Amino acid sequence: MNTLTLSGNLTEDPKLEFADDVAVCVMRLAVDNGRYATTYIDIKTFGEQAYVCAEYLVKGRKVGVSGRLAYEEWRTLDDEKRWRYSVIGNVEFLDRPPGVGVVPEGEGPGTRMTV
Repeated sequence: MNTLTLSGNLTEDPKLEFADDVAVCVMRLAVDNGRYATTYIDIKTFGEQAYVCAEYLVKGRKVGVSGRLAYEEWRTLDDEKRWRYSVIGNVEFLDRPPGVGVVPEGEGPGTRMTV
């Protein structure tokens, strides 16, 4: 079984890339592991969700991710071996964007207007 569920905050704005004409959104998630410990995880999502994430998510937004752990390995131009783990999966927005759902002072339920 290769299933992960994580929640955390984006450390930077998502980046939309294309691989073989498929949209890929790449993000980095900061996951709080308790007192003074944070783990940083690379997240990838594909297709339509990649477009939505790239358009509506920004640094600092809280998201949940459900997916699988993937391992990538490559060599640099200097022939150094590099590797990384990332999560390939679905992203759920866990908060509202800044300014959305905020009712200006003096407006909203129970507000009286004088004419």
